[in-house]
Amino acid sequence: EAEYRFGRKLSAHEASVFWRKETFRVLRENPRIIPVLFLNKLKWTIANYEIPMNQSYHLFAEFSGVDKWPLPNYAFVMALGLPGLMIGLYRRKKAWWLMIPIVTIMATLMIFCVSSRFRMPMVPFLMIGTGIFLECVWRWIKEGNWQNIILPGLVAITIFSISMMISPPESDGHKEFGLAKAFYLRNDINKAKILALENEKKYPENVDFHILLGRIAKSEGRTNEAMTYYQTAISLAPHNFTANYDMGMLNLNAGKPEQAIGYLEKSLTIRRYSIGMLSLARAYEETSNRKGAINYYKQFIKAVGPDDPKYEMARKRIAIMETLSED
Repeated sequence: EAEYRFGRKLSAHEASVFWRKETFRVLRENPRIIPVLFLNKLKWTIANYEIPMNQSYHLFAEFSGVDKWPLPNYAFVMALGLPGLMIGLYRRKKAWWLMIPIVTIMATLMIFCVSSRFRMPMVPFLMIGTGIFLECVWRWIKEGNWQNIILPGLVAITIFSISMMISPPESDGHKEFGLAKAFYLRNDINKAKILALENEKKYPENVDFHILLGRIAKSEGRTNEAMTYYQTAISLAPHNFTANYDMGMLNLNAGKPEQAIGYLEKSLTIRRYSIGMLSLARAYEETSNRKGAINYYKQFIKAVGPDDPKYEMARKRIAIMETLSED
């Protein structure tokens, strides 16, 4: 996606820098979502439900009888592990060392993303806390100190109940889109198309499927059909950068620069991307609007710098058009 927006091949570092800037841009433009994001991250950190990324423990359970057991699950380990660690800290100060990895993992989850892969390293330390909890409970029972069990028991029941009560999120088609796009990027267009068409009907409000189907139609030479998909996407999300930019480029490559300019201009009001400036310069040049073309070529070279492979091309186009304007 980053390469598509830049219009060139990117290194892993360049792609990482791009998405980091995008993250901060979204947070800067929408500061109200920050507390909501943190609350959601906290919710999915304590939830028994596993959010699969490149590892899915629900999938593993299909091949393991032990993993199918209802207990002990993540909620159980967290419910006993957290109060167990608190008891351990009270009994021995050295138990603080067990909290360092948990705090570190929690910070990682809050800053980045919550997934089963990121959350799993916390489990061994919670299991140590679970062992401390069970050992203390057994000792209190043997000593007849039943009252000592009440507070940690209530805390454990509360944590377990909250963890189990958080139900899996309702699908909005995001995972299905990710799979369809993966097939598309592997040039397995047929599988990508089947998945996209199937889920476009299932999630009609998901703009991404319409955009992907537009790209597929474009790659297969069905320009009018691609335009229909992009129009649908724009009607659902008028301020979607990708839909406007793709629609502009589709018109531009179809020899309709006049129609392309409006969509490309709209995309640049949403996000200032260098490739959009270059595309607009080309569109204005093809409509013989030298002033507009020069303006956007200058914006492009200012945005990218001399290291960009298209920098010199843009400078040459400016020089040619300025010479033509003088004539």
